[in-house]
Amino acid sequence: MCSELKSERMSKMFDSCKEKYRRNSREGSKNINLFFILWSLGKYPFCGGIFLELLDIVFTYISPLLLGAMIGFLTSKEPLWHGIVLGIGFSLTSLLAQLCGSHHEYFLELSGVRIKSALMSAVYKKMFKLSSGARREYIAGDISNLLSIDTEEVFECILWLPQIIGLPLRIAISFYILWRYLGIFTFSIFGVLLILGPISTLVSNKLNKLQEEQMELKDKRVSQISELLNGIKVWKLYAWEKLFLKKISDTREAELKNILITSFLSSIFAILWNMSSSILACVCFSLYILFNDNDLMTAKTVFVSLSVFELLRYPTSFLPDVITKIIRARVSYLRLRDFLIAEESDVQCIGNTIDESNLAIKIENCSFSWSKDGASALNELNFNIEKGTLVAIVGSVGSVDKIIILKDGHIEAEGTYGELSARGYLDFAPDEEKNDFESADKFDKKDTTFVSTSITSPRRLRRRSTLVSESSSEGALVEEEIHEVGEIHISLYLKYFKKAGVFIVVLTFLSYVGSCGCDFGANFWLSIWTDQPLSVLKNSKDREFRLYIYWAIIATEALFVLMSSIAGFYGGVNASRIFHREMLLSVLRSPLSFFDVTPAGRIINRFSKDILTVDFDIPWSLNELINCYISLVIIFAVISFSSPYFIFGLFIFGLLYYILYKLYIRTSRQLKHLESISNSPVYNHFNGSIYGSATIRAFGVEQFFIQKSYENINENLICYYYQQSAVRWLEIWMEFIGVFIIFTISLIVLLDRDKFYPGFAALILTYSTQIIASFAWLVRLASDAETHMVATERINEYSNLQAEAEWNFFERKPDIHWPRAGRIEFENYSTSIIVLFDGRIVEAGTPSELLSNKDSNFYAMAQEAGLVS
Repeated sequence: MCSELKSERMSKMFDSCKEKYRRNSREGSKNINLFFILWSLGKYPFCGGIFLELLDIVFTYISPLLLGAMIGFLTSKEPLWHGIVLGIGFSLTSLLAQLCGSHHEYFLELSGVRIKSALMSAVYKKMFKLSSGARREYIAGDISNLLSIDTEEVFECILWLPQIIGLPLRIAISFYILWRYLGIFTFSIFGVLLILGPISTLVSNKLNKLQEEQMELKDKRVSQISELLNGIKVWKLYAWEKLFLKKISDTREAELKNILITSFLSSIFAILWNMSSSILACVCFSLYILFNDNDLMTAKTVFVSLSVFELLRYPTSFLPDVITKIIRARVSYLRLRDFLIAEESDVQCIGNTIDESNLAIKIENCSFSWSKDGASALNELNFNIEKGTLVAIVGSVGSVDKIIILKDGHIEAEGTYGELSARGYLDFAPDEEKNDFESADKFDKKDTTFVSTSITSPRRLRRRSTLVSESSSEGALVEEEIHEVGEIHISLYLKYFKKAGVFIVVLTFLSYVGSCGCDFGANFWLSIWTDQPLSVLKNSKDREFRLYIYWAIIATEALFVLMSSIAGFYGGVNASRIFHREMLLSVLRSPLSFFDVTPAGRIINRFSKDILTVDFDIPWSLNELINCYISLVIIFAVISFSSPYFIFGLFIFGLLYYILYKLYIRTSRQLKHLESISNSPVYNHFNGSIYGSATIRAFGVEQFFIQKSYENINENLICYYYQQSAVRWLEIWMEFIGVFIIFTISLIVLLDRDKFYPGFAALILTYSTQIIASFAWLVRLASDAETHMVATERINEYSNLQAEAEWNFFERKPDIHWPRAGRIEFENYSTSIIVLFDGRIVEAGTPSELLSNKDSNFYAMAQEAGLVS
């Protein structure tokens, strides 16, 4: 990845823009205009993407004009070469439009990566600066969600925002073309939009509120899981797993209820906007037929208008998703902004060196309070602690855990990295960076410090540092994350469909078949209508009868669209509920050895980003994949029916597309795996830094941890960047193949123009313009579905962990009042240490080799365990 996209550079630019804004604002202001900063970071590639988006729109809308010219050619006696020139232009404009579209997405990816990198680094650095009061407001789970979810929401909004920006231009060009064919009846478009607009506003406002509630519930759930992982030894000691299971499950159910309501409202959006092109066509054609006796419904008028309405379908069909993403991004933007302007600690009142050499801590004229605005609990306190002195703070249980805020005065302290490590919050810092480490000379410079958890009481977590060598993988205490290779197995899809519900899956598929079939039926009905003789077209009763049938087809299509959307989202919620429950139960039942070798950030990544993918991305990608696949089957069936010669060409083009897909999916799949794996170090490092931030700040080593964060973020973004580069490669090759498909179809129609009715020929040419985008979209959706299914694979891995003993394994439960007496008797009770049954200890050998030496400690341990006599 080029240096301009690396997080170090983006972080410096973010800080520079922030200081520039503060200098231009009123003196003393600590607020920041986050939008101004983000715009400064990504404006150049973003503007480049917008420019290419506008070119894409212009080239796209040339196609309907050329389509009208080709339909006119079919009914004329012009030379064949005129038609061939039109066919070449028809194909090339589609190619240019797709090329501009691919490159505009690339530029938007660049802008998004720059902004996401800067935001992640800004959140991490801000975490070290939070004051005590701000830390009470932003707990670990909240800050973790800012990094993992909120930055991702803002990033996705950047990719989709041009759809909103380009929509007015699309509407303006569409209006111009439709005016040429439908005249004054084109104004009915604005009538439809005026009706849809207020309804969309009401729905979007409700979605906005639901999204805010959803983010709060997500924060709460991740915080509960973080609390569970950080105190797992305590919770298992007191057998509180079921309490946490119920607590987290209740929060998850509330979150899923929110998602279900959001999905229902999104389904209403789908009716309003996915059907917008059909609704617009129905309204315009109805008014044109009922109130226009001078002009007749010709193939040219109908199918040029239909192609324009179809071009409006893409941006309007995605409008609900774009608006939803913008709403979610707005909520995330406000959360990020509030966090970045949160109160910071006054580092000037705390020093690191003391003039008196015999003092370890010196408190001078300090006042403390329980809150920033509260009354002082301690006034003008002066307190010195000499080195080597044992000091105890005495108070009621839990009182020492309270947070007090320094309001005035000065604190000075000294310490070493050895003491810092003893505090337990020093994380994987190379020894050469720890010059003050008391025992650093005992270890090689490649040694690395990992943090594991040791709990001594239910109210106090203590961390211990364990040194292991990087040069030997056998010595690592933290297990390397499993990296699956190869294709996603079909069993994962079947497992997902089973969790979603077989009936729901079948209903969703049949609903999409019905909606796509009705869409084709409406267009086919219009083609038959326009091919009728003039006497039939002028008959008012016949026109009304045909119009009623057209209305019925559109109404049926709307019903199927609603059913497919609701059923698809409902099945996704069912699957997500079961995936989360199984993974949570599996993690809770895992032995403590699992938590000793698995970083908390890796587990939280499963419960945050992977679950988010299952909640939204998988249902959306699978639903769109089914819809696109059925539409393409119908398109090729119609074209093949029109000319059997195309079946041979379809086989060749299909084979080329399949080869491209297989080449792409192998690369994309592995890059997605690498991206998922590279997420864990980012979150693990971040969560460890949150809990150790006080100690890290006390010893002034923030910059070292920030640099480590830069490296982790860069590794993650590199995988994403290459994945998107592979997408661009795929799209460009598919566009070139698509040009030959369009030209072949056009050539077949032009050469056999005497054999085709104008209406049916216009229908074939209209469908041909959709082939490039539909095929590229199909492969993209298939790839996205497979890469998104990686999340279910990772969740499934943690849903089948090795479990400890059953929580309730006795046949008869004790009485509810047990124990009635103040004593407990143990009869024939025994316990043993963990015994090696499989594998090999490198330093010693196999179990049989270890037990052969009766003087060894291993033999003595085996005797105590009762394995040998």
